[in-house]
Amino acid sequence: MSTKDQTEGYVQNMWYSWNHGMAHFVQINTETDFPSAPEHVYSGLFGANGQQVVWLEADLAAVDRTVTPWASTNQHDSSPKDIFSDCTNCTACGNAFESLMVKYNVDVVWAGHVYYYERDTPIANGVPDPKGLNNLTGPWYLTSGAAGNVEGHSKPKSPLPSFVEYVNATSFGWSKWNFHNSSHLTHQFFSSETNEVMDEATLYKDHGLKW
Repeated sequence: MSTKDQTEGYVQNMWYSWNHGMAHFVQINTETDFPSAPEHVYSGLFGANGQQVVWLEADLAAVDRTVTPWASTNQHDSSPKDIFSDCTNCTACGNAFESLMVKYNVDVVWAGHVYYYERDTPIANGVPDPKGLNNLTGPWYLTSGAAGNVEGHSKPKSPLPSFVEYVNATSFGWSKWNFHNSSHLTHQFFSSETNEVMDEATLYKDHGLKW
């Protein structure tokens, strides 16, 4: 269980990080405390201007990748890409956070917001990585918003952008990670109704370790 006392520089537990096994997880907030953050009744500032970005860089820089070789950021809004037909992607989120994710070799960016499942190709500095999941240089973007919604699924754009590898807007479901070792992890998306694996992909990343 992640708790705010496991990190420093948090504001009201709105962003924090924790280690689990061989992975470092970072929960960031896509609503507040970064340049050009949304301005509405539920947004900040709650900390100093840009405080979350300063905290994120310090957090990622402090990770011992010989102990926790994998790094993942988790967030509500997708950045820098989003294919949801009825909203804009969080461009400000991408501008604020993406360069740090590339700089510190974040492996996976995990988002929600839209009510379907989407697996994208890895993206670095706004450009799809031609190496795909074979020793990527940018984060692997996944959207898992298909746990359930009384209004049904969101509607993806048509045609799908070229960076989208797979999208499922018909099945409600859940995700499972398998960190095999320091260089391979597998993600699976399961149907909640049938427990069938609807999508599966394995990422290879050379972290310079032998385990």
